[in-house]
Amino acid sequence: MSKKYYAPVKPARSYEEQARRLLEMHNLDIGDIAHARRILSTVNYYRLTTYGKHLRQPQNPELFVDGVSLDTLYALYRFDMGLRHA
Repeated sequence: MSKKYYAPVKPARSYEEQARRLLEMHNLDIGDIAHARRILSTVNYYRLTTYGKHLRQPQNPELFVDGVSLDTLYALYRFDMGLRHA
C-alpha cells in the first residue's frame, strides 16, 4: 500500500494581509481596510475570489481587470446566496 503525500498547509494570514494581497498581487480595489476586514471575516478568501473568476485579465489570470472591487465580488456572492436560498 502506498503512502499518501500531504502538501504543507499554507500559513494563516490576517484579514489585513489578505486584503493587501488582493490589492497588491491581484489588482483588486479593496477600498476601506476595515470594510474589507468585515467582508473577509464573513466570507472565505478563496470562496470570494472564485466569484471573480470571469473578471480576471485574459493575458494574466492572476490579475483582476481594472475597476473590479471587493464589493463587486461580495455582491456576486450575496446574489448567488440569495438564489440558493430562494
